[in-house]
Order: sequence, then structure tokens, then C-alpha cells
Amino acid sequence: MANPLPSQKRFTVQQKLEILAQAKSSIHSKVHVCKKFGIARKTFCKWQKQLAHLIPSDSSEELKKQIASLYKQIVELKAQLIEKDAKIDILHHTLSKDMGTEKGIKTIKQAMEKETLTK
Repeated sequence: MANPLPSQKRFTVQQKLEILAQAKSSIHSKVHVCKKFGIARKTFCKWQKQLAHLIPSDSSEELKKQIASLYKQIVELKAQLIEKDAKIDILHHTLSKDMGTEKGIKTIKQAMEKETLTK
């Protein structure tokens, strides 16, 4: 891979941040990114320390909150799915038992109205 900035010895703060971000999001190692931009690993580590306050990071507390929120959402969706499955089972049973009878049709219409499936 060609070095995009072959003769450059000094980097702007923005360029440094972009290089650090690329290393953070890259599947390649720091060593690979350092070689790509022609910088020493020591320089890379120095930039990380100097610019740490400018690099957006996912704090562990924020990640914990996001995980908890997603877990809560999963639990709620599972409960909704169980409820819907139960309603489908009831409708299926009603259909098979009362298929074509006036009672069966009325039961299904009532269930559909409850779920606002009819217009």
C-alpha cells in the first residue's frame, strides 16, 4: 500500500486525529497504520496520549446503559411475541373448530377488531 503522505514530516491535528481514528476502526494493527502513514509507533502512541481528550470514545458506562436498554427492549419484544403467538393459537383453534359457522366468523371478526386488523 502506498504511503499517502510520503514526504510529510509534520501532521496537522486533524490529520493526526484521522490517523488515530483509522487505527481505531481498522481491522489492521497499529503497526500497519503506522507503516501506511510513515510514522513511528512511538509517535503514534504519543499522539494518542496528547489527543485522547479530542477522540470520541464509548465510555463503559454509556455502553452499559445501551446494553441495558437493548436487553429491556428484547424482553419486551419477546413478551409481545408470546402474546401474539397465543392469539394466533386461539384463532387457529377457533377456525378449525368452528370453521364456517356463524359463531366462528363472529369470533374471528371480534379478534380482528381488537387488533385493528380490519379497516
